[in-house]
Amino acid sequence: MTTVAWRDGVLAADKKASEDETGFTVTKLFRAKSYAVAFYGDLSNGLLFVEWLKKRRGECPLNKNTGALVMELDTGRCYQWEKGGVPLLVEDRFLSCGTGAAFAIGAMAMGATAIEAVEVASEWDNNSGLGINYAKARRIRK
Repeated sequence: MTTVAWRDGVLAADKKASEDETGFTVTKLFRAKSYAVAFYGDLSNGLLFVEWLKKRRGECPLNKNTGALVMELDTGRCYQWEKGGVPLLVEDRFLSCGTGAAFAIGAMAMGATAIEAVEVASEWDNNSGLGINYAKARRIRK
């Protein structure tokens, strides 16, 4: 699982994946020319979604165990994608998803950045950690 957080034009994700009781380091946040994407849930399904997003051909591969946050790099706007492939504009000030989301939301409610929120979640959620990747928007449109 994972923790993904978005706030103020910054998208952040931890780097931990696990199988059985073994954790290992992976990348779950990717950047393209116009957007950054971070996924949570099933690792292989998330990677399929990243590849699909580049071409957007065929049916969106997201399954019920996987979701993603996609941030526009020009505006900082964020969209949540889940099964069905319909992007929902995030209208709240911040959002976190994944197994550490409650810790990250609490941290951001107290003023933490998206990166700091993932750090907090990584301290408390056994399924998050092993570093953080992040992307920053070029501009933030409110």
